[in-house]
Amino acid sequence: MRSVGPIEEGKVPAGDAQRAWFPEMIERLRELWRPDLTWDEVIALLPRFEEQRLRIKEEHNIRTAVFTCKTCGAHGQPQVMPVSVRCRKGI
Repeated sequence: MRSVGPIEEGKVPAGDAQRAWFPEMIERLRELWRPDLTWDEVIALLPRFEEQRLRIKEEHNIRTAVFTCKTCGAHGQPQVMPVSVRCRKGI
């Protein structure tokens, strides 16, 4: 697994702008995981990971790409999707 290291000014590692789970988050999930967690407990963890992802992106100045509408030429950033409960191989 690749770690998020220092980032040069204006450059972001490929894929980090769209990344939902950073290595630090996966490490934290492994620390918190128990086989007997209920779905309610798993879902209750999500806000922690949302906050951690925002903090990581702020610390590393990671921003989502800016898109241009082909029809009107307007510029904008896509909505950041929430951290979700899903199966991840290898966690």
